[in-house]
Amino acid sequence: REMSKQAFAQLAVHVPSAQIAAYKTLQKIISNIVENPSEFKFRRLKVSGKTLQSTVWNLEGGKQFLQSLGFEVAGDWVYLPETAPVLELKDALTGLEVATLEARRKEEELVLDEFEKRRAAEQQVALVERMEFTELPPSTQRFCTWSDPAESDVQLTEIVSCVQVIRGIVQRVVQNPKEDKFKRVNKTAEKLAKIFTHPPLVDLMSFIGFVPDEGSANHLRLVITEQEGIKRLQSIELLLGYIESDLQSAQFQQQRHSIAEWKEKTPTAAPRHKYESTPEGREAWQRDNEKALTASHLISEITTMMEFVWMLQGSEGIQAHFRKEQRKMLQKFKEEQNFEELHHMKADWERRLNAEKLKSGKSLVSTIAVSRHAREDQTDTGSGATGSGQ
Repeated sequence: REMSKQAFAQLAVHVPSAQIAAYKTLQKIISNIVENPSEFKFRRLKVSGKTLQSTVWNLEGGKQFLQSLGFEVAGDWVYLPETAPVLELKDALTGLEVATLEARRKEEELVLDEFEKRRAAEQQVALVERMEFTELPPSTQRFCTWSDPAESDVQLTEIVSCVQVIRGIVQRVVQNPKEDKFKRVNKTAEKLAKIFTHPPLVDLMSFIGFVPDEGSANHLRLVITEQEGIKRLQSIELLLGYIESDLQSAQFQQQRHSIAEWKEKTPTAAPRHKYESTPEGREAWQRDNEKALTASHLISEITTMMEFVWMLQGSEGIQAHFRKEQRKMLQKFKEEQNFEELHHMKADWERRLNAEKLKSGKSLVSTIAVSRHAREDQTDTGSGATGSGQ
């Protein structure tokens, strides 16, 4: 009994998940012997067995627990002699059940603690006010404002990619404020090299707080204070998210403009992919491309609504499997060009977002602000209505 108590104490030191796995295996072993005392096959276990090795034998206290019950080791086998009392095995089963309940309680406490930490962090982010676009350096403001769809889309695509990379850098620092490795970037890295070919984006990096690293000419390091600096980065990250959304919207409009221009001209180039160089083939190519663009635009809107709903619910990490399934479904509908399901999905997430806004009682002005393009459209519409009324 004393050996059994010591073995329980050794097992209780491990993380709850390891304890539960060990107790489950031990309960199975002992239950088989208690229910079939005359069957020798249940009294003999192979030490190299995968389950026994991973859950009991290699765990400190597992081997000792079996030995405390009378199990003996013989080569690659461990067995319980027929003379071992069954009553002690029943007492051990009771002890394992109690230990399992205690381990499950500890595991639930750990999950709840982690959930509360994540929820507190998300609530803190939700309360951060988004930095105004006009606070950015003037060069960056001009660079990230795209209004002429007739211009080449090569630079716009590159700008969207660069803004996404910068936002990712800021996100990693916000999520890991004590990790210095995320506050240091290599200018020569493939994803970062394009950023430093555009002076306005270099100004943006300086505005965020990146300065040359004294130890390396190819690196920049982020200089921020512990508390106020992180709040400022959260505000910048929210603003970059809206800039990215606006640029993607401009990119979509630009692609539509390119398709309209192509339609007006008679193409002289070689046929595109599987489409013949005929009026019918060109029309088919245009229809398919317009469908693909529409699907991408719908998915962008749905993804944005998903992120806001999950942020308001405060369920980061808890619903990881559900998030993955939703994104797989979006990709499937995009490949199938199933616009009916995409529109249904969009309407469903709009309802969820409105429900979460009502439930939380937040106006979400600082969280879900209308994009600059939308505000301009609303201003123009309001002016027109006033003019017609007069």
